[in-house]
Amino acid sequence: MVAAERLVAERGFGGVSINDVATAAGFTKGAFYSNFESREAMVLALLDRLRANQMATLQGLGALATTDLPRALDALGQFAARHAADPIATWLVTEVHALASRDPALAEGLRAGFESRVAMIAGLIDAMTAAAGVTLAMPSPAVARVLLALIHGLAQQPADRDAVAGITRATLRQIFGG
Repeated sequence: MVAAERLVAERGFGGVSINDVATAAGFTKGAFYSNFESREAMVLALLDRLRANQMATLQGLGALATTDLPRALDALGQFAARHAADPIATWLVTEVHALASRDPALAEGLRAGFESRVAMIAGLIDAMTAAAGVTLAMPSPAVARVLLALIHGLAQQPADRDAVAGITRATLRQIFGG
């Protein structure tokens, strides 16, 4: 997976063949097909791996979210900064979104993964607001979408990467009223 991730990030999906991935990973083409049914399935698996790592990080914020809202907001800002500073994640997400605009099956896989992240982040936001006694002006799924849009948008702006944590924290503090 690491070899495929690196190749797709470096060359783009169109510039990577199954042979390239197999060779870089030290496997045969048959081994590739024993793990993935297609290049598209491979790129979705790469995105799922990235999402799983991000969701594990966000779930780790759950306990903090119920005890210390300012620290939880700071931690979310740091999470956003790490995502924006990860060139492989940025390139991979960009590449998958471009592919999904022309591939309905890929778009559906992308949408399903996004919705699961929205739901998980909304749950985290619900825990944060309940613990802090805060009432948001919009529902937690909408706040989760704003947070994801902010993180992804800032990751696409290399000039702003150094400021991502601060921008995210300031935005979240406005949303949470503090």
